[in-house]
Amino acid sequence: MEKERSMKRLVTTLLAVLAISGGKAQAESTHPKLVVVITIDQLRGDLLSYCIPEYGPGGFNRLLNNGLVFSNVDFGFDGVDEASAIAGIYTGTYPNRHGITGSTTFDTEKNSQVSILEDKNYLGNYTSERLSPQNLQSETIGDELRAATDGRSKVYAIAPNAVAAIVAAGQSGNGAFWIEDRQGKWATTTYYKDFPWYIDRFNSLPESPSSRINNIVWTPVGAPQSLPAGGDPATFSYRFSQSNIPLFKRSAPVNEEVTTLALRLIEYGGLELAKQPNLLSLTYYAGRYPAKQQSEHQAEMIDTYRRLDDQIARLLTALDKKIGLAHCIIALSGTGHFESSPPTTSSTVLKRRRYFSPKRCKALINMYLMALHGQGQWVLDYTDGRLILDKKLAEKKQLDIRNLQSEVAEFARQMSGVRFAMAAHEVGSGMVNEEGLRFARSFKPGETADVCIQLQGGWIEGEEESPTNSQQKQVRYDAVAAPFILFTPTSKGEKVHRTISSTEIAPTLAYILRIRPPTDAKALPLPEVAI
Repeated sequence: MEKERSMKRLVTTLLAVLAISGGKAQAESTHPKLVVVITIDQLRGDLLSYCIPEYGPGGFNRLLNNGLVFSNVDFGFDGVDEASAIAGIYTGTYPNRHGITGSTTFDTEKNSQVSILEDKNYLGNYTSERLSPQNLQSETIGDELRAATDGRSKVYAIAPNAVAAIVAAGQSGNGAFWIEDRQGKWATTTYYKDFPWYIDRFNSLPESPSSRINNIVWTPVGAPQSLPAGGDPATFSYRFSQSNIPLFKRSAPVNEEVTTLALRLIEYGGLELAKQPNLLSLTYYAGRYPAKQQSEHQAEMIDTYRRLDDQIARLLTALDKKIGLAHCIIALSGTGHFESSPPTTSSTVLKRRRYFSPKRCKALINMYLMALHGQGQWVLDYTDGRLILDKKLAEKKQLDIRNLQSEVAEFARQMSGVRFAMAAHEVGSGMVNEEGLRFARSFKPGETADVCIQLQGGWIEGEEESPTNSQQKQVRYDAVAAPFILFTPTSKGEKVHRTISSTEIAPTLAYILRIRPPTDAKALPLPEVAI
């Protein structure tokens, strides 16, 4: 009898030990070593789904079939671009809070548009640009991760453009890397302390973009495909060179360069050894190739999605091999904006074009203010609907800048093509109705604009006599759905047919990581993820 009781105690003890060790192993297996946030600039859900038959099993299909897929992301403000969208994803708030209202801002000293991240206090590494994230006024998910682990977590960002890389890396990131515009080298800013040897050395290797760009030829992969809006299969061929790297950064082949550098970081960065989560941010490009005037359903865009699928597959394969996807979380989103050139130059369409001239807008407002308040250059700049007034001139003439802003907004509302105009001081004053709320979120009052103007849909912002469409932009407010995909070790493939807010992404990632959400994030985690 005693022997039987002893045997039962032994079995019970063994079961307890196995349960504890099994629970520990389970806890370790669900602990993410790496969070990869992929942002695809100008991702379109319609084209993403149209190209599904062309995808292999290891790229988009792997994420779409096994991840938690939300049908659309709404960024909640007007005038979305790459910079403001990425800032919104990582901070969980809007431009009027995080301060990144666009890729550029007006410098009153230089009297010109400059990068919104320009900072003369820091030097560039492999670039003459002097940039930092100091104008990013809200903390990011990466900043919170670094704070939660006392700086032990690593936060890196890779993108074709500086603004995307720096905003994603945040204030506390280890490093941000982008392709500079003169030679095509991977560059960074001395604001960040890390410039790993394997990235520095890569700039001199034959595989680097600066070494390869003169030999890169972009032709369609696979057989030519019919266009979504109809038409015969089309083929194309483009060569690139160091003389026009900004154009290369708006083409499908740039995405291969982003993946190649990411794989180098995955291979040599020691991320697989992490005892705490690390964050890797990647930005890809899926917008229109601007080298020639074509519709948004051009063959180049279809090929871009085919090639993006290859890059996603390369990335997932490398992660699985080096770290294990069981230790990774993948989040993928678009940027919610779509650059739209004017429609085709056929005579029928040309007759229907309606132009809003920035030059004429500035001149008329300046004449109006001179009639009211005397001679002077009252309007310093008008770019993308943002008017900058000369505050020093207003102060010299002892004018209240708030009254001046209101006068300009009221005058602008009378212009043909203007749908909405708002003075900076109206934001947050209780004067904003529901219609103006999205508009109000898009600019930082008094800092990035004195008056914001929103045009009616279909109007073309640009000069009618402009020889090329590069100086023109057709205003569009139609929503093209683009999904948010969350791929985790426990995700089983689920489609959620609803629109989420971009402000929910950062709190959701924070919830998964069990850290605080960014300080300005007010949204709750997605209920499909939160327990």
